[in-house]
Amino acid sequence: MPRKGCGVCETLANRSFVCPNCLNSNVLSDRRQHLQLLQKKRDALLNRLNELFERKKVQREQELERQRLNADVENEAMKALAAQKELKRVKEEVAKLRQSNLSRRTHNEKTQAQLVSTRADMLSNHFPTLLRYQSLTYSHVSAMLLREQKLKLKQLLDILPLRITGLKSGGGSAIQISICGLKVPDSVLAPLTGWQQPEGVSASLGYTLLFLDLMANYMGGPLLHEGSFQGSTTVLWQQQSFWNRRPLSTSAVLPLYLEDSAPGGTIMPSMSSKKSSSPWAALPLARGLSSGEKSMLSRGGSSAADVNPEKQKQNADLFRAFDMLQRSISCFVRDKAVPFNIALPPTWSPVGWLVMLCATLKKDARTEGVLSAASCLTEEGGSGAGPTILWDDVALTGEGNDSGPDAIGPPGG
Repeated sequence: MPRKGCGVCETLANRSFVCPNCLNSNVLSDRRQHLQLLQKKRDALLNRLNELFERKKVQREQELERQRLNADVENEAMKALAAQKELKRVKEEVAKLRQSNLSRRTHNEKTQAQLVSTRADMLSNHFPTLLRYQSLTYSHVSAMLLREQKLKLKQLLDILPLRITGLKSGGGSAIQISICGLKVPDSVLAPLTGWQQPEGVSASLGYTLLFLDLMANYMGGPLLHEGSFQGSTTVLWQQQSFWNRRPLSTSAVLPLYLEDSAPGGTIMPSMSSKKSSSPWAALPLARGLSSGEKSMLSRGGSSAADVNPEKQKQNADLFRAFDMLQRSISCFVRDKAVPFNIALPPTWSPVGWLVMLCATLKKDARTEGVLSAASCLTEEGGSGAGPTILWDDVALTGEGNDSGPDAIGPPGG
């Protein structure tokens, strides 16, 4: 069989191939194929071995995780068992304490019943005179206190005369009130024509504050404010606490006065240039208008946008001061109206309630008749503004037909 190869190898008959190509293609081809087959088998076995190793590794990790979880389960089981034992012990202690408390409660109830029975026996058999004496003493002291309060109220009304100047029919308060000859306004919203006497309105607000402070001091009633009476430049504020009567801040001192009114009824309160003894009179006032106060100003004839920011702050402070005064009067009168059974008309202003309280304390029939007529006007007047009935004055001054200092009423009957 002739050999196949290059020309040199073919000329060399019966000799080994010389060139590498002929040697590889003829002599080593079978061995190469066998080696390639073995290499493929080796690679397949190696891949399978690697897969087995990976599976073994995953199994080992899973086994470790299983062992860890089993250990955790055993620990949690031990903890649960310990907690169950502790719960059982606590329940037993609670049951013992409940039984002990029940026994003590039964014993205390029996002891209290015996004490009540003994006390009732002692009070009924041994101390009737002492109880009667204490009751009479309390009644006498209460009567003396009420008499002193009425006397102080008479003196207060002599110094700060609170008068009913007329009756009004329609909605709102049915009486017109003045203090020290100055009309007390129902609102600080200026009329369309402006305030005719702004200093008089400011002074009436100041005298009202002074009257309320003194009456609360004599009668022992609650007030929601602290104030500094300065005539027509009075200020008030909300105290920090019961023990600290100072204001929360300098801007918390509110002016209870006005000095002028701009066209359209816009109020322009400002700090007075007069010197005052109050340490809070000269403090700056910085506060803005709320939405409700802006709407009130708009109903007064001009919008809040027509007023500069400083005037808006002053207007807001005045509204807050007047509202604080009204709420203080309402709180004081409602606190005192309960023991005297005074029915307060819901549509009247707080100052009208204050007049009713003074009339009740002084027991003046004429003024009470005027107030009854005003109540009838309130019930029958409807929502519209009605006519105003004026007379000289109904004075709460103690001059009248009753005996002693309790007489109040219009002059001349």
